[in-house]
Amino acid sequence: MARTIIQQTRTNYPDEDRMSSATAIDFDDAARCLVERIDSIRGASRTPSLIGVGPGTIENIRRGRRKSITAVLFERIRGAAIRELEKEIRSLQAEVAIARSSGLGLESDEIVHAETALQKARKAIRNLARQPEGE
Repeated sequence: MARTIIQQTRTNYPDEDRMSSATAIDFDDAARCLVERIDSIRGASRTPSLIGVGPGTIENIRRGRRKSITAVLFERIRGAAIRELEKEIRSLQAEVAIARSSGLGLESDEIVHAETALQKARKAIRNLARQPEGE
């Protein structure tokens, strides 16, 4: 069940805050997917420290028990996912360079596997970087 967030917007009137339905954003599913990606890269026990939140917060996101995901929390999760993917890309590039320098043929299973993983990581980071703020 998807949940949405209604962000408060300030008006020109100091005593009046209004809720704008135009700024309703669904972060739950995206946050859960990003947390799962970070879990798969670095391990579930490291995810809270990588994002900078408590383990209970991450567990609630994993299980869909959060009532809302704020834009700030979503950006922290997204930033951690991008950083971890960048680390993975650097690691895979090093792995490919080592495999090539060791004399393995270009069609070697190890090189093909590493290059495929590298392409997937690059695509994932492009998708994350393209997401506009708050979407």
